[in-house]
Amino acid sequence: MSALRENLIAQLQRFDDAAFAALANRGLLRRAYKDLDTEPVDIIEETAQAIMVACGAHRVCFDARGPAHATCSCPASGVCQHILAAAIGVRRTAPSVAALTPTPATEDALSPLHAALLAMPAAELMQHAGKAGYRWAWQFVEDLDHAHPLKIGGEQNIEFGFSVPRIVFRYMGGALASIIADSDIAQIEKYRVAAVLAYQRVHGLTLTVPPPVGAGRTAELDLGKDHSGETNAADSQHDSRTRLRRQVLQILGECCELGLAHLSTGMHERVTTLAVWAQGAEYYRLALLLRRIADHIEMLLTRAGGADEQRLLDEITLAFGLVNALDDAAPRGAAPLSLVGRARARYEEASTLTLLGLGASAWRSASGYVGLSMIFWSPDDQAFLSCADARPENQRGFSPVARYRAAGPWAGLGAPAQATGRMIVLAGAKLSAAGRLSANETTHA
Repeated sequence: MSALRENLIAQLQRFDDAAFAALANRGLLRRAYKDLDTEPVDIIEETAQAIMVACGAHRVCFDARGPAHATCSCPASGVCQHILAAAIGVRRTAPSVAALTPTPATEDALSPLHAALLAMPAAELMQHAGKAGYRWAWQFVEDLDHAHPLKIGGEQNIEFGFSVPRIVFRYMGGALASIIADSDIAQIEKYRVAAVLAYQRVHGLTLTVPPPVGAGRTAELDLGKDHSGETNAADSQHDSRTRLRRQVLQILGECCELGLAHLSTGMHERVTTLAVWAQGAEYYRLALLLRRIADHIEMLLTRAGGADEQRLLDEITLAFGLVNALDDAAPRGAAPLSLVGRARARYEEASTLTLLGLGASAWRSASGYVGLSMIFWSPDDQAFLSCADARPENQRGFSPVARYRAAGPWAGLGAPAQATGRMIVLAGAKLSAAGRLSANETTHA
């Protein structure tokens, strides 16, 4: 038996049905098992670089990268049922494999996979996703918080993945390209690198900081500042943010020194200007805080009933702490997303979700909107999720109570009322970091 065949079989023995389904889908896996019952799988050619397998009338070629990069003579693109059948058939040729289903692996058996993930160097990760992809992956890992940590598990192989976007990777051994994702997401290379970086950080490794934008340019290629737009834009934003943080700390100190009961119209205008500046500098969380502070100063000036110096002091204290945290993060590069904030909510592909419908709640907001929020429990994530449908309060023809029994919000669901007390499986779901489900037309319940 060649070394390539031994390595391939060792990798295939770590595949379970869930891993094969992630490689293609469950429908193709079922067809592959049916093909194995009627068509033999034989190794017809074996070299140091490739193994050719006959699966009925088709030919499947494996190399050292494993089944994820195998090719088949059939016209189907990607991983087809013949590749799955050939992989299962090759796995059964191992002398030590007597049963069709591999026995569960022990923790010691997974230790080589664990060591291989920890040993993947930054140079290999950069080569896989490129410098820009590695920079994105590094920042993605820096933005991970305690609410959405890396999930790690697996018995036959190592499973690790993210909650947002909802994607699970499986590692059965081999190079970085052998890591399989359970969903077809664009630019999978940078997500694969992010998963490895997160895995390494969870286990105590210090991550290699990515090179700054524009690093590595030689003097001969330096065409001047007018031709280095990306670098100039990054430097300009860095300088703008530095001056903004200095100005915010100064004005917050002046507010406390003057006394919150003695603030002027000029102070309100200065805080409002800083809020606009923060929005332009893409400090979205700070911009929101400064707008709240400006609104509260205006309420104090007009002696509105909701004005309260203690609440204003709480907001100023929070803004002071946020600016200092942004100052601390500045020397390390881009600040974490938890400090910077988002301009708007973003929905990511969540593949298939299994949810328990808990009911719905009608509501009215202070800004003049009414709506209905469907509440779900996700057993996999151990978290509550929601989906809301809202309209302006003065819009005719919309009633949150009537919406509870109207069609939607997804195809296959007659009404929100039908989800209450039932298990719902969503295909093609889109989920935000805050746990909100999109009422997307492509989602099917």
